[in-house]
Amino acid sequence: MNNQQVVGSFHIANLIVRHLKGQLTDEELRELHYWINSNEANYELFELLKTTGATRDAMQCLRTYPAGEALFRFLRKLNNT
Repeated sequence: MNNQQVVGSFHIANLIVRHLKGQLTDEELRELHYWINSNEANYELFELLKTTGATRDAMQCLRTYPAGEALFRFLRKLNNT
């Protein structure tokens, strides 16, 4: 996964979380719908994340994820390419 893909993934994740909280603008909602409808895997992932249990589990995973360590590894790989 390249840098642009990582940034895009985080952006979509942010849109999904904000959608679940009811905080999207009309433009952001159109962008999220475009992503959802762009392929079957995106649609299935979105439907899975809409369920309470899956969202709760995903959020717990994000809370315990060592973000600082991951960023360090990512930047190290980026500098080695």
